[in-house]
Amino acid sequence: MTILVILSSDTIKTIVAVVYIVTGEAIMLLEYLGFATTGTLFLAVDTLLYIKWKKLNVNGPVKIPLVIPVLCAFILGGLLVLGVYHAPYKNGIALLLVSTGIPVYYLVVVWASKQRKWRDTTGKYRNRY
Repeated sequence: MTILVILSSDTIKTIVAVVYIVTGEAIMLLEYLGFATTGTLFLAVDTLLYIKWKKLNVNGPVKIPLVIPVLCAFILGGLLVLGVYHAPYKNGIALLLVSTGIPVYYLVVVWASKQRKWRDTTGKYRNRY
C-alpha cells in the first residue's frame, strides 16, 4: 500500500516556523505572522464592505454603523502599506508564506467537483497492482 503525503499550507508553515525557532529567528517569525494577520483582517473587512455594497437588503445578526468597518479598513490598509514600505523583503516573505495556501485551496475546493470523475477514470487502474 502506498502512502501519499500532501503537504498542506499548514504543514509548510509549521516546518518554516520550526526552522525559524531552531535557528533563533523567532522575532522575525512574529513579524511575518503580524503582517499576515493584518493582511487577513484587511481582506475580511474589505469583503464585509463589498457584501454590504453589493447586497444592501441583506439582514445580518449584528448591525454596526458603516463608519466602523470603513475606518478599520483604512487603518489596516495603512498598516499594510507602511509595513511594505518599511520592510519590503520581510513582508514579501510573509506574503509568500500566506500564498502557499492558494494551491491547497485549488486542490481541495476547486478540484472537489472533478474528484468523482477522476476516481471513476483511475478506478480501473487502482486495482491492477
